[in-house]
Amino acid sequence: MKKTIFVVMIVILGLMLSSCDYPEKSFQAMQRDLIPKEVTRDFQLERGVYAPFIWTSDNDALVINGNDVTVNQKEDDVVVNITATVNKRSETFEIIVLKIGSPLSSREKAEDITVLLNETYNEIDGGLLELPNQIDGIFIKYSLDLFQSSYGYKIEDDKTYLSSSFRANGDSIVISLSFYDDVEMKNDTLVYWSSLNLIALALNEDDPFLVAIQQININNYNFTSNLRYQFGISHLKVGDIIEFGTSESFDANLTMNNSEYFLKMDTNKYEIIKNFRDNISELGRLTITIDGVSKTIFIWMYM
Repeated sequence: MKKTIFVVMIVILGLMLSSCDYPEKSFQAMQRDLIPKEVTRDFQLERGVYAPFIWTSDNDALVINGNDVTVNQKEDDVVVNITATVNKRSETFEIIVLKIGSPLSSREKAEDITVLLNETYNEIDGGLLELPNQIDGIFIKYSLDLFQSSYGYKIEDDKTYLSSSFRANGDSIVISLSFYDDVEMKNDTLVYWSSLNLIALALNEDDPFLVAIQQININNYNFTSNLRYQFGISHLKVGDIIEFGTSESFDANLTMNNSEYFLKMDTNKYEIIKNFRDNISELGRLTITIDGVSKTIFIWMYM
């Protein structure tokens, strides 16, 4: 019985100690960039990840109920201080409530553009989807991560072009969006960031990028069985050559993520110079460029 009580007390003490960290963790996780600097309409504030924020306002131009904020515009611009509190820890932010009749703030424009983009653009295929780089004075940057680099991507004039990847098979992808109120898109002009959700349809069998891959696959490397259109090369040893062909009709470039194990012999030719068996596998990337659009196919190598 005493042992049980002792264990319960230890658990309770542990929970009490861990809860002391919640305010600090909540503020560490706070997305401060999403707190608006200028507003003309109602908006929401962050709830708090590890512990809920208690939000307060020092002016009735912003009335806060939970994390919902009601904007009451005045005849002149009003500077309002809002404060987030968890236990005894607090942090204050300044928001300008723009006067009655003011146009939307840059952030509010970006919020509306996010809705517009997600309503207008639903899917991509092997063709080039044209995405606007600027709407209503707000400049848009579309960003892909490493594995999304297998999607066709090109920026030209006032458009960004996007098309399906080798791996696409009707899956959902998320493209990061950054919004700026200046054409140079420097960090200090960032007003909002969000995402664009698209369905990526599979490439047709006669797609020029698939034809290109087949053309330069001179060693008949196999596609991996669990991942569509990715190469898997197994039973490798030191001294083996990883090689793909070249073409005059398109550009192809083979790169290895870890140069420690490979010696580059030509544009698309590497020799294995060191055992990487302990790493389970190594990753290479074969990038095909046609008419300024590049797509990457990944190569998994095993010893």
